Amino acid sequence: MARSAGRSAVAAAAYRSGSELVDERTGLVHDYTRKGGVVSAEIIAPDGGSAERGALWNAAELAENRKDSRTAREWIVALPAELDAGQRRELAVSFGAELARRYGVAVDVAIHEPDREGDNRNHHAHILTTTRRVSRGAAGELVMGDKSSIELADKKRRELGLGPAADEVKAIRQLWEQTANRALERAGSTERIDARSLKDQGIDREATTHLGPVASEMERRGRISDRGDGNRQVMANNEQRQGLTAQIIDLKTERERRAKARQVEALPAADLVKAWDGRKAELYMGYRQRAERLESRVDQQIQAISTKRRNAEANHAKKRPVEPTGLLAAFKRSSYEKLMTEWCATAKRIKAWKVGRENDLRKRLERVRCYLTPGGGFSVRDAERTLQKERPEWAARLPQARDEVQREKEAKKQELLAQKRERQSLQKGRPGRGGHGL
Repeated sequence: MARSAGRSAVAAAAYRSGSELVDERTGLVHDYTRKGGVVSAEIIAPDGGSAERGALWNAAELAENRKDSRTAREWIVALPAELDAGQRRELAVSFGAELARRYGVAVDVAIHEPDREGDNRNHHAHILTTTRRVSRGAAGELVMGDKSSIELADKKRRELGLGPAADEVKAIRQLWEQTANRALERAGSTERIDARSLKDQGIDREATTHLGPVASEMERRGRISDRGDGNRQVMANNEQRQGLTAQIIDLKTERERRAKARQVEALPAADLVKAWDGRKAELYMGYRQRAERLESRVDQQIQAISTKRRNAEANHAKKRPVEPTGLLAAFKRSSYEKLMTEWCATAKRIKAWKVGRENDLRKRLERVRCYLTPGGGFSVRDAERTLQKERPEWAARLPQARDEVQREKEAKKQELLAQKRERQSLQKGRPGRGGHGL
């Protein structure tokens, strides 16, 4: 965030945090208290403490004298939609704390909601860092020190034994990837992010440019901005690329399909039929085994319900109230009838316990046993349908292949019959052993 471009760290902090700050260097008041979409904003110092936003960024501005000074650095990160609001905040703050620790700078983390007219999953964070290392003053305020290592020119970095500044940017990308993926893992999500550039990922797509506060406000009010136009052109280019990619993929799929079809055509008919029947037998056995396991499991569930009900009925029968007899029977009658009414109600509940569930299970068991009936043929048809989806190129040629195999069998049979008739004819024409010799 360079002063030469007319940027101000105080103004940027006010906009991103949705607050009102006074720039002591220029006297301008930056009031963004009516700006919506700011979820949270907090300051993080290297020592883990906080600071007052206005004091921090005014100190950052006043520490620089040159017209082309950089007063703040901004990182914008997309927060995974798979995380909830609390997890997104924890991730952004954790990443900000890592930057503060790594470079000894103060960090201002502001989380924003998605734009109303954009992708509603685009939760993101604006992370402003001071360009100078900070420390605590006597009164507890943050004091600006030397420039942080990431702000140094490559010549100075070489003198200090450091690599080029571009390496720092790659390192921060990797840091964000690791921090975000740990957060996704803790949240139980299988999604992962890749912080490499699109080019490094091998993705043929142009990246859009962040609009920034001025262009964002213009676009929000329906006015066209140069950056907005640029992004719209990029999106149009990407859509065209996707269309071409889809055509390429479709062409590749069609080539693969035709190659498989040629392989099947080259396969002898008998081999194709043998392969089809073998695979169908495997699928058939798989369906039957699963059905048999289901049959056993359902039967066990039915038996468990019946056993529990019988045991409950037997135990309850032992608790049947004893009918009073003798001289005091009349006095005990009312109490007995009350106990008997309660006992009968409980017996009725026990008898009806899970009857509906048991009936459903019995119907299910009946369907499974029907499926397993040799004459039912359900598992055979299931295997056939599955194989047709699995090997459509086989299915397409199978009828022709079966006809060829049948014709070959018939031809072989006719050939054997002809050979048999020929042998029989030769045997009839041959003279017997009892004939006259010379």
